[in-house]
Amino acid sequence: MASLTGWILRSIAVFILVLVFLQGSFFTPKKAFGMEVPRIEVQEARKLAFTGDALLVCAYKGEDRFRSMPLEGAITLESFREIAELVAETDKKIIFY
Repeated sequence: MASLTGWILRSIAVFILVLVFLQGSFFTPKKAFGMEVPRIEVQEARKLAFTGDALLVCAYKGEDRFRSMPLEGAITLESFREIAELVAETDKKIIFY
């Protein structure tokens, strides 16, 4: 009975997430954690990364996802967490993809 209840609750949660995603309100590019998050064009992100003015961070957890979407000069989310305090002390922009 507990596994049936768990399955039903997971199904409902997935259904709600799909509805919210289809409404477009789940991934709003302009707001994250109550802050305005600017979006930039790919060309601008590439330029900033190659000039050293930005750090590219793959926002997916796990090395496998990072390796499946490689961008030159990018680091993993885990690596970013290790150096986040150091990066915060610089003027370097952080670009998540």
